Amino acid sequence: MIDDADHLTPDNPFDVHSLPAGHIGVVLQARELAALLDQLT
Repeated sequence: MIDDADHLTPDNPFDVHSLPAGHIGVVLQARELAALLDQLT
């Protein structure tokens, strides 16, 4: 899905990051999520 979107908008590709967690994991890894979000421009 991301590759398809990147092909449609080659000048504006997705910047994909992952956290090793399920849906509740982002709550349990709030510090890691905050650091990841802080890197986004």
